Amino acid sequence: MLINGSKNNPRKIQGFFYAHYDGSGGKMTIGVIAILLAAVVISLIIGWFANSYFGKRSLANLKHKAQEILDNATTESETLKKEKLLEAEEEYYNLKQKLEDEFRNKKISLQNLEQELNEKDTNIDRKADFISKRFGYI
Repeated sequence: MLINGSKNNPRKIQGFFYAHYDGSGGKMTIGVIAILLAAVVISLIIGWFANSYFGKRSLANLKHKAQEILDNATTESETLKKEKLLEAEEEYYNLKQKLEDEFRNKKISLQNLEQELNEKDTNIDRKADFISKRFGYI
């Protein structure tokens, strides 16, 4: 901004706007006020459009981020679900193996008891035959 002074024109400011001060208290002309008012209105309009544009962009970014978070959560939950299913299947298999082993051991134990009972029954039959033959009851 350039300030010049002279006797005819005590203060003259040259720059983007030209305002002429005549020394009567520094009142601005109506043209300058109209230009400033128009600049404020245009700035408000531009600001409103910019805010609307960047707000929509920001909202779109937020929606995109929310969708990414939702997708990640879905993927993570599916992964966790698969892991838990595998753990459950593994636990089921281990329990099944344990029960089958117990069943097999009990079956073997019962077969051994049955064999012992059969042997005892056979021994009792032999002893009964021996006693019958010795004492002649049969």
